[in-house]
Amino acid sequence: MTSTVVRGDRLAAAADQLRVAEQMLFAQQQSDHHIAIEITEDIDNIIGTLAEEGPYAYTLMAETLEDGQIRQRLVQSRDGIRESYVDLHDAVGLRKWTSTTQFLSTWYNFHAGWAQVESKTDGQRSDVESLVLFPTMGTTGITGELFWLRATTGGDRREGQSVGELRLELLNDHDAYLDAARAGDVDAMLATTATDAQVGIRDYLSDTPGSMVELDGSAAAADYLRKFFAAYRIERIDVVQRHVEDWYVFAELRWVLTSAADGSRSTFLTADYAEIGPDHKTIARIGHGTEQVQL
Repeated sequence: MTSTVVRGDRLAAAADQLRVAEQMLFAQQQSDHHIAIEITEDIDNIIGTLAEEGPYAYTLMAETLEDGQIRQRLVQSRDGIRESYVDLHDAVGLRKWTSTTQFLSTWYNFHAGWAQVESKTDGQRSDVESLVLFPTMGTTGITGELFWLRATTGGDRREGQSVGELRLELLNDHDAYLDAARAGDVDAMLATTATDAQVGIRDYLSDTPGSMVELDGSAAAADYLRKFFAAYRIERIDVVQRHVEDWYVFAELRWVLTSAADGSRSTFLTADYAEIGPDHKTIARIGHGTEQVQL
């Protein structure tokens, strides 16, 4: 009798695991389809790979300003995304994408890898190392493409320090960042953030569901975070998935918090990546998040 119950429990658990895997693979299929269509450069068909309804989240190609600062802007409308693809494909064409690292979830997939692009000016092809997060929110079609082209050589190693030891150091920095977030300590959160860092994340202070906030520099990030921690008290932040390389950190997190206004409790998931510069400071943090669910 006992063995039958245990066997039934195991089968039920296996069925649940397979259902989650199917949902993750479905999300992956949405981005795979998008990449395949983008290679064709048919703008109408590319837009057709988006989910029928937003909100959307899309990164423009980062600009390098006269002072050398990188400026990352976001687009959140379907028309804006179309215009961005037209401008992009007037300049370059995607010829191939190869993932070296990927993380799947039911609501997004993250890839680190190499994009082979062709210049429309001279036909030259080049391979560029990149990060991309495709939010899907469990729907047919992608709801965004949060792309970042590698901008630095990554974190410098001290004399005698191995790559593995550097990754451990960056992991410790990320742990300190999360501890500061749990404590609502904005200064500590931004201690390893460059002054001109580019931040694009889900805006949980906005009344517009699914909207993103674009923050230019650590001062803008600090202002936003102080407003966030004034609105919410953090109960816990749990690491769901995390990957640390010598030039970026990716993490999916579960947040549980309490509203300062009425004491209601809620939870959501976020996923973001951060490029790490030679001085071990974050030069960009780009990500998204799920809907906020009341507990």
